[in-house]
Amino acid sequence: LIHSPTFVKASTYMFIMGLAMIGTLTFIAMYMQQIFDIGTMECGLYLLPMVVGMMITSMGSGILVNKTGYRGWIVAGSALIMAALLLMYTMGSDPNKMLLFVYLFIFGLGLGCVNSTVMISVQNHTSIENMGMTTSAVSLMRNVGSTVGTACYSLIIASQMNSKFADSIYSFVNDIFNFNGTGLIALRYVPGFDIPGQATLAETIVEIFGTSVCAAFLFGGLIYIVALVISFTMDKKYTVTEDENGH
Repeated sequence: LIHSPTFVKASTYMFIMGLAMIGTLTFIAMYMQQIFDIGTMECGLYLLPMVVGMMITSMGSGILVNKTGYRGWIVAGSALIMAALLLMYTMGSDPNKMLLFVYLFIFGLGLGCVNSTVMISVQNHTSIENMGMTTSAVSLMRNVGSTVGTACYSLIIASQMNSKFADSIYSFVNDIFNFNGTGLIALRYVPGFDIPGQATLAETIVEIFGTSVCAAFLFGGLIYIVALVISFTMDKKYTVTEDENGH
């Protein structure tokens, strides 16, 4: 498989996509729950713009890819995903809901452009006897990327939260509770430590968490620059590999 340029490029691309996608989906939900103080059901509804975006471009790419080829969809999708992540970085701890919905919609449009198109490209460049192995290998790379992405996002958010909270006026609180990383979120529910004339402990925690998550989105956006570069090397024309019998 590694002798196939299409397979190598697609595997690398799907690794990066898995890294950016799952990390973002994992923490955008936590972000919305903490920033907007909503439950899981409402959080799911807030993600609908992303689903709508994915539906539009998934259907469009599936219908048109045989006429347009692969590269245009993958380049456009990569640019949209990268733009959405960089825009999410600007949200901070006091985002506008409508802007967030727009960013999620753009993110969904990008995912819909690339998710199935990359896989179709790989399948159409693979003989029938190797198609199962190739598809599984590319899917594995996406899953590995998802695992690595979640870990990277978690590391960034945890280190940012620890650093920012240590520099805050409420750093003394953690001498009592000794929380780390996202565990610091629990401090927003601890009463009795608010300092008069200053932001409350809960407000401080929410602000720190919001800016820390946005820093992770920046990481995802910058990593996706590599995916965008790869997308320009994908095949432009729609091609199908024939088997030994000419099928």
